[in-house]
Amino acid sequence: MPSILPTQINEPPQRKFFSKITSTKNHIRHVIDNNNDTTHDKIPLNSHTTHNRHHAAPTALQHHLSLSDNSKFLLCCFMWYICSSLSSNTAKQIMNTFKYPVTLTFVQFLMVSCWCALMERVFNSSGIKKPTKAIIQTIVPLSSFMIVGHVFSSISISRIPVSLVHTIKALAPLFTVLFYRFIFNVHYSSQVYTALIPLTMGVILACSFTFSNNLIGLGCAFCSCLVFVMQNIFNKKLLFKESKMGEHNPNKLDKMNMMFYSGFIAFVLMIPLWFYYDGYLFLIYSESVQLDVSKTRLLIYFLLNGTTHFAQSWFAFTTLGMSSPVTYSIASLVKRIFVIVMSIIWFGQQVSFSQTLGIALTFIGLWMYQKAKREIDQGETKANENSIQHQEVDR
Repeated sequence: MPSILPTQINEPPQRKFFSKITSTKNHIRHVIDNNNDTTHDKIPLNSHTTHNRHHAAPTALQHHLSLSDNSKFLLCCFMWYICSSLSSNTAKQIMNTFKYPVTLTFVQFLMVSCWCALMERVFNSSGIKKPTKAIIQTIVPLSSFMIVGHVFSSISISRIPVSLVHTIKALAPLFTVLFYRFIFNVHYSSQVYTALIPLTMGVILACSFTFSNNLIGLGCAFCSCLVFVMQNIFNKKLLFKESKMGEHNPNKLDKMNMMFYSGFIAFVLMIPLWFYYDGYLFLIYSESVQLDVSKTRLLIYFLLNGTTHFAQSWFAFTTLGMSSPVTYSIASLVKRIFVIVMSIIWFGQQVSFSQTLGIALTFIGLWMYQKAKREIDQGETKANENSIQHQEVDR
């Protein structure tokens, strides 16, 4: 199957959102090159000053580029957290008055594809490409992951608090490490496993709200976590494979095209599921549909939820392209903390001592993880390389 994903592993996506930062880098390179080439036209400098000048320029440039990359990653994470919080809380608001979780997921996929098409047109980029066999073969598995994961997530949000849903999803780093350990035979030191203990326990304590005995909601949240972990690993392997194929792949898609097709195909594939669970009620028994809020307010909530869902998907996709699966899971874990805090404010919940202790434990775990991050990245890169080698041997 030809690969069509454009983003290379550990390489920041080259989109218009970061074009100003990229142009700043190119401008600095141009200025330094001009200074090196035209110094004979300027006032002569003594040898000591000239040496310091040429020695300091690459150092300053290197520091600027590193700072820009770090700034991009931090900005991307922050926007991801904000949009994810709004998406989760507005989804809960919708589910409190409109108890149709499959419809919520159905509308979210439609909104994502519409926003992608609109953004492509506004920014005058390459536009939405025509579907090909390679596109369909690559996107259908991704869309299938998205459908299952988001439906489970919407059902869980409709039945249990947002905080409890994110408590269970906070187990993603643990599941990611276990997947690589037992499925891809990647060996980690005890330091890696030790770092995951305070991370996971910290989020559990931070989310220690009122216990709910809704087994369906708990089970759906757990299944959603597992599905999204598998989706992230699958996505990362495709990104790694694309990085090995180079830039001259005629079938590759940019991020907007990827999100458009994954959302649109998920929307199309969900039509039978939506009609079976909710659609026939709206189309045949529309009078029996009960609403606890005005249609105008409900429409506003759907528009806000769909927009923030698109934005969080864009920033999540960008963050995934910048990091390893475990690093992405850790960033997702921090996002859980942020979403929990915002949900406390949104729904007026009180914070206990155990929740404060949990937040502190989480940041301790993050510090421990940073010391083991290089080993994790090396192990996952090796697993991806072995996977590509096995595919070439099978051919």
